[in-house]
Amino acid sequence: MRLRERSYSGRSARPKPIVREEFGGEFWVIATSWGNADAGMPVVEEIVKYVSATRGDVEVTSPFEFMSCYTSEANALRVAALLSNDRLYRGENKIEYNSLVEVVALWKTDRQLSWVQCGSSQLFMKKPGQDLHPLCVSNDQMRDVLGIHAEASPLPAAGLGLESSCPLSIGSCVMEEEDQIILFSSSKIPRDIWQLTDSEIDLQKIINKIGSQMEDQPFWLGILGLT
Repeated sequence: MRLRERSYSGRSARPKPIVREEFGGEFWVIATSWGNADAGMPVVEEIVKYVSATRGDVEVTSPFEFMSCYTSEANALRVAALLSNDRLYRGENKIEYNSLVEVVALWKTDRQLSWVQCGSSQLFMKKPGQDLHPLCVSNDQMRDVLGIHAEASPLPAAGLGLESSCPLSIGSCVMEEEDQIILFSSSKIPRDIWQLTDSEIDLQKIINKIGSQMEDQPFWLGILGLT
């Protein structure tokens, strides 16, 4: 898989995510650090370390129970995220809250795409000739604290490291050769993003389409495809 991505600044700043590719493009991790800017890298390393181990040994030891409702790849991503959460919670945030890390990890095996998400980015599937389909979405806390029309700096939606447990969105779906995944991190989801056509799945074209609705809000955009 190939990821094209870009960050866009508004009146306020949004942390730039760490983007990591592994296994020849089969695996991607996007981590956004809030607080300590260096907190995201250990999270990425922990996730890559565990997933790498599962690729070589399907019976790798895990302190967390595998759940039968998920595929083996989705289970591995779930456990990797839980291990990362535990490391950040008991390490950097042991005495006081210093950091929170939003993360999404995606793993492609054959025709199957699996993911785990905590916070941003939002994930959308675009199949040729079809409307955008949400895989998992979240809004940051700015909307909850200040209201939908408030103009303020972005806040995280959720993330790793704040508690001993963390809210994860986990899933799998079929991904065909011409399918593409849209990743979007922002304080809101613009209306026009739902109406993207096949010819508009391009970084600059999406920006041109949604720009007037973003009201100077910063955001990060990624397009993940097989070509």
